[in-house]
Amino acid sequence: TSSKTISTPNTAAIRNCVRVARTCERDAMSRKLRNGRTGGKFGGERFVALPHDVVHAMQQHRISCVARSAIIELSTIYNGSNNGSIAMAARSLAERLHVSKDTAARALKELIDAGFIETTRTADFDGKQRKATEYRLTWRKCDRTGRPASRLYRRQDTPPPVV
Repeated sequence: TSSKTISTPNTAAIRNCVRVARTCERDAMSRKLRNGRTGGKFGGERFVALPHDVVHAMQQHRISCVARSAIIELSTIYNGSNNGSIAMAARSLAERLHVSKDTAARALKELIDAGFIETTRTADFDGKQRKATEYRLTWRKCDRTGRPASRLYRRQDTPPPVV
């Protein structure tokens, strides 16, 4: 008996998908580093970068530990193209920081007053949809409006030393 291969349009498409999948798998294996990580210089993991002037300004303004943690949490939401649309409710921040809702709200207010973040859209609770307040990091360009970094924390008056 002769073995005939029946070729249908679906068979050709399946063969093509298998070939593409094998190529992608080979490429992924070739990118794998000796230590088992994949990706670029930092192993493909995301990280948060705070400029030195931001950290120095937080020291000058005597920003509380909770507010410092809040700025890190807001920075983790920033993905490189959503500054001005970083949504964070005080309740969500409280859960992330393991503090009360009021403490989280005070931390956000402290960051706004010191000029590290700006509110771009206030919370909206109409009927079925609930939208959290959206913020922008002032040391980065606003992706929503295209405005350059305002760096308001540089213009704020430094509070007098606590005696």
